Amino acid sequence: MYRRETMNKDWVQYWIKLFDRKGEELIALYSPEFYFIDINMQIEIKNDLQALKEFHGIFDNSNPDVKYDYFDVFDYAGDSRRGCFQWTWKSKHAGDFLGLPAAGKETETRGMTLMEWNEDGKITREESICDLLRIFRQLGIA
Repeated sequence: MYRRETMNKDWVQYWIKLFDRKGEELIALYSPEFYFIDINMQIEIKNDLQALKEFHGIFDNSNPDVKYDYFDVFDYAGDSRRGCFQWTWKSKHAGDFLGLPAAGKETETRGMTLMEWNEDGKITREESICDLLRIFRQLGIA
């Protein structure tokens, strides 16, 4: 497990890579008392680590010929208690995306996450949003 001395781009890059099949290690980074929202997917979770683990489980890359989700952090601003970072998301869809036909299609977009940590370095707040219009255009929807 990565030990965070200070919050920085390296730490959030470590965090975002845990989405892929490292659920226990990822969830260990969160306080039991937390707030999570993915604005685009309209998913809001409060103090339910199992639900958060299940949400992040959708980014499993165990069969990349069928489906994958790759994230990369490219910018970070913040301090030891609060940070905002930008990332890219490359995806190959195995099925529908937000109810839209996407199977077999590849998309790429950017997003941003606001994160807060408590005095123990555990995540207490995570709010994410991405450029859905870009994904819709790549899927031929918009």
